[in-house]
Amino acid sequence: MFSIKKVVSIFLVLAVVGVFIGSGFAAAPRKIVLDGRQLSVSTQPMLSRGEIYIPIASVVEAIGGSTSYNAAKKELSITAAGISALVTAKSKTATLNGKTFEMKNPAISSRGVILVPLSTLPTLLGAEAAYNKSMELVTIKYFTSMTGTLKVGGSTTVQPITQKAADILMARNKGLSVTISAPGSGAGINGAIDGTFHIGAASRELKSSELEKCPDLKQFQIGSDGIAIIINKANKVSNLTKQQVFDIFTGKITNWKDVGGTDSPIFVQTREVGSGTLDAFNELALHIIDKAAKIVSTATPNTSNGLVKEAVKGNKNAIGFISFGYLEGSVKGINIEGVSPTPANAMAKVWPYVRPLNVVTKGIPSALAAKFINYLKSDEGQNILVEEHYLPLKAND
Repeated sequence: MFSIKKVVSIFLVLAVVGVFIGSGFAAAPRKIVLDGRQLSVSTQPMLSRGEIYIPIASVVEAIGGSTSYNAAKKELSITAAGISALVTAKSKTATLNGKTFEMKNPAISSRGVILVPLSTLPTLLGAEAAYNKSMELVTIKYFTSMTGTLKVGGSTTVQPITQKAADILMARNKGLSVTISAPGSGAGINGAIDGTFHIGAASRELKSSELEKCPDLKQFQIGSDGIAIIINKANKVSNLTKQQVFDIFTGKITNWKDVGGTDSPIFVQTREVGSGTLDAFNELALHIIDKAAKIVSTATPNTSNGLVKEAVKGNKNAIGFISFGYLEGSVKGINIEGVSPTPANAMAKVWPYVRPLNVVTKGIPSALAAKFINYLKSDEGQNILVEEHYLPLKAND
């Protein structure tokens, strides 16, 4: 028979061994790598019913989507470009864009986190997925499994963003071809309607007339942009009120001496009809003061932000408006009522002229177009906006 002393010793040994195993020999946590980048997840993948399950919300948010969890029903709503889905714990049936489909095994819930079988990802997200048991590694390809041709066109403001995104994605996907053009917001929206573009780019909201023409238009906001009022660097004026901006661009003020400058005529530069920047400027700078206001008829129209900037750069008495993304040292971005034209002030909502940056598709975007849009909304895509001096969807922490 064991003595009490021996029993106690055995328990102590087992306890020490348990601590040793727990600290040094516990199984390594399973990892999820999405397009070569390891995801940080609160709930690691787990094995159930002979299949690996993954926390789907973490993956959705990493590709630029959003999720909403209903704790009472244990349901997870998933929203992204091309994806509107609902997954319920303990159910094999899920919905995707209004249609039901069967998963190999039911979803499960763990501490308020919904996990789905890895085999669901091709149908649910259009992603390639694999599990390496020996490495305890889940590999998902989403932005690195893109093939085909994509045509994107529209706003000159949005062009630097979409072009940079296209360059990055084509470098990662040898079977992908993306062409970017910038005929203006109106042309981009019309191109999405008539099939010229898979994705139209607009630096403004959709108009009611456009939605009447094509009720199937889908709009996805990718960020925001401030509109800067610019003057020549030689101009000593440094600040204008919103009323002075209105009066200059509508022709009520025609000489710089009336706003603290030299006795010189003001030459107004504007954008062409159909420009999203023009539409947004009209709404934000003119129509808020007078709904019937129009830019003075003597203003010189330009077909891009860059051309407005060059016109102001080349004429010491010129004034114009451009996207923040085009604002740099060759011209002077003037303060409005003491507020400087900076992304920080726009994000803080103290800069008066801020408009949305959108991309649009006719109907639910195709799988390829959806991935491109989701990339723009992902963390990496949002960093492009910041690098190009635009405003991301969310303020940086």
